[in-house]
Amino acid sequence: MIHNRIIRRKKTRNVVGSWPVLIMLSIVAVWFSGRAFDMYQRFAFNEQELERVKQEQAALLERTAYYKDMVGRLQSEEGIEEEIRNRLPYAKAGETVVLIVQDDTSTTTHDVNVLRESSWWRFWR
Repeated sequence: MIHNRIIRRKKTRNVVGSWPVLIMLSIVAVWFSGRAFDMYQRFAFNEQELERVKQEQAALLERTAYYKDMVGRLQSEEGIEEEIRNRLPYAKAGETVVLIVQDDTSTTTHDVNVLRESSWWRFWR
């Protein structure tokens, strides 16, 4: 009886310790580790995506609050008048509107000779 157990254990060790079984177990281990790495990458990507969505949500909530404030302001006469004055050149009777326009006619010109002397070609002369 004990002798049969010992013989069965030796056969089991011989089968489990054989090269084909070890190669198959190695292949399965590599496959499982590849799947685990894929799951880790998905998890990391989902965490980054979640953070991006949270930031986008915060920006949208901020924008929503701004627009709600603007709508609330435009529901009063003072808000409507202020918006008209900011966007359009209108005035009430007896008022004058002065528009100040900045003169952007000044342009910068460079002398070609100055640019030639300051270039790296000067080094080779």
